[in-house]
Amino acid sequence: MIQGLDSDQLREYCTERRIHWIFTTPAAPNQNGCAEALVKSCKRALKKAIGEQVLTPFELYTCLLEVGNLVNQRPIGRVPNDPDDGKYLCPNDMLLGRATSEVPQGPFNDTKNPRR
Repeated sequence: MIQGLDSDQLREYCTERRIHWIFTTPAAPNQNGCAEALVKSCKRALKKAIGEQVLTPFELYTCLLEVGNLVNQRPIGRVPNDPDDGKYLCPNDMLLGRATSEVPQGPFNDTKNPRR
């Protein structure tokens, strides 16, 4: 897989983009619990959505995008009980700049709450 790869070019590429490699021990998924839990969630969602069907590449791509969006809508931290507290924070907020890939519908209320 890495045959013909120039390590200096790779190091330079990673430095420019602030990429930091972290390796886990092979065959020890218990050392990378958070990532493995997300892999499990993605696999479960794909199995439920696809089942035994054979998909075209475009259909598979669409399913992968939907599963990625679904997994990235999970809340980070606690979900607020009070409606004035605003929405919960999720990974899509950081990736997309908003909670979902859909444009929010109005009307919008004026409020002094910075979360809204």
